Amino acid sequence: MSNLADNPVVPAVPTTALADPSVIEPWFTWNFEHRLDPQKRVQFPAVWRTSEAMSRFMLILWPHPHLKGQREFAFIKGILPSKFRSLVDQMASRPVGDDDASAIRRRLFHTSLQVDLDPAGRLCLPPRMASEVGLLKDVFFVGNGDHFELWNRQIFDQCALADKDVAIEAYKSLK
Repeated sequence: MSNLADNPVVPAVPTTALADPSVIEPWFTWNFEHRLDPQKRVQFPAVWRTSEAMSRFMLILWPHPHLKGQREFAFIKGILPSKFRSLVDQMASRPVGDDDASAIRRRLFHTSLQVDLDPAGRLCLPPRMASEVGLLKDVFFVGNGDHFELWNRQIFDQCALADKDVAIEAYKSLK
């Protein structure tokens, strides 16, 4: 068995979206499992902490199509504030009277929260947010490129199994 999980390589991607263009945004890769403490704090993967500027995130409750009818939200999506700003800008470009834009704006803002890592490198999850996605004792961190996801491991495994055939077909389109 490889030790890859212990020492994953995390390449960085420069960005111009942040105020300081010299700051490097991380690629969120691999997966990690950490235990929640009684205050709903969880250690953030050290390999994803690239600088002081990368210690603030927007956490958003997110649905998954394979859980439709079972639960409203499947996981918590974690993104950098610059990425959240681009989502807000996309919504702002839609007409004021656009009912779809109003619905997604309302849903996005009432299911999201900005959080900072504490001095010990932990995320403090709001208890209701953690409960919505079934985070009771452990958190399964899943890297997804420009964002990360916080899952209940059993729910992740269920969705990953459902995604498997879609992913196999999608690999064929990669060049």
